[in-house]
Amino acid sequence: MSISGSPVRLSAAERAELQQTARRVLGEHAPMDRVRDLLDDELGHDPALLDTLVGLGWTSMHLPERVGGYGASFADTAVVVSELGRALTPGPLVSTAIIAAAALAMSPNLDLASTWVPRLADGSCTATVAIAGESGHCAAASIGPRWRRESGGVVLHGIATFVLDAASADALVVFARGDDGVIAALVECAQRGVVITQTPALDQTRRPASVSFDGVALGPSAILAEPRGAASLLTRVVDVGATAMALDSFGIAEVVVERTAEYVKQRYQFGRPIGSFQAIKHRLADAVLLVETSRVAVDHAAAAVDLGDPFPERERVIAAATAKAYVCDAAVKICGDSLQSHGGIGFTWEHDTHLYFKRAMLNQALFGTSRWHRRRVADEVLPLAGSSSTV
Repeated sequence: MSISGSPVRLSAAERAELQQTARRVLGEHAPMDRVRDLLDDELGHDPALLDTLVGLGWTSMHLPERVGGYGASFADTAVVVSELGRALTPGPLVSTAIIAAAALAMSPNLDLASTWVPRLADGSCTATVAIAGESGHCAAASIGPRWRRESGGVVLHGIATFVLDAASADALVVFARGDDGVIAALVECAQRGVVITQTPALDQTRRPASVSFDGVALGPSAILAEPRGAASLLTRVVDVGATAMALDSFGIAEVVVERTAEYVKQRYQFGRPIGSFQAIKHRLADAVLLVETSRVAVDHAAAAVDLGDPFPERERVIAAATAKAYVCDAAVKICGDSLQSHGGIGFTWEHDTHLYFKRAMLNQALFGTSRWHRRRVADEVLPLAGSSSTV
């Protein structure tokens, strides 16, 4: 493992203050009006906002100090990630600083990590992770890109799908499979043979893409992990990505419940607020239960995937996969019920509920579907013959 030492832990009061700060900053710099303005923007995010977040240290909180980070725990960074979801914040902070930077920092190639992680943390470059094939799964047997050895290095072929923020990235952390197993490599997007095609998505606040690799040649210095270490790195990166999506969905679920509860107290029908109707009460009670159980799931997953002090692999996989499947599904359920509670206005373009619903739907697909993650949990808790990669 390339990271050692225990992370710095924020106190409960410090986390609460961080949450308040994050909510205030995002409310000022990325209000919903600004989010809507960026829906049709070619870049899809505001570079000035990314600079602000870099200045606050949010892009380097969870990274180890020796590669330019602050050495805080992932559980502390999780506070910011959930607030980004709550605000529907567009931009590459999560794909770059949370996932790609973590992949580099956890890799055995310390020279490459020391070169690139500080650049990702200070916002001078952006990066993302390319793993999934056509199925959208992130298991080793489902990886899209393929590799083979050639002229002392490796050559990449194939297509990776569901690559978050690829169109605006400077580099890709690519996992590829071959006859000898999985490798991880750093590929600069400007390199010959790399073609990025933006994928139309239900969620307009983020920009997934497919990336094709047509004979992309890489030297030994670009390899982050050889087959002996890449399989373990892949699992850890998937767990970090899955947890980040669960945190984003938790922020969505929390704010949608709050807004729906406020709306049903103000909307009158038959001379009384619709929140007094039993059907609405039951729907909101179920939503609150889903939010509180989701809170437990994401808190546990954030502690499990910590870069400096992670849980043992089996416990980490169970925690991250459980959070991804449960919380992402809960957010979609909550958003769908919120549309019903809002009635006709909830289905209009001018209302914000559909934006939350669409982002929650995309979160279900990124870094593995709910069904795939449930199979991962089943394989760990009740080991079965065969592999989860084809489910």
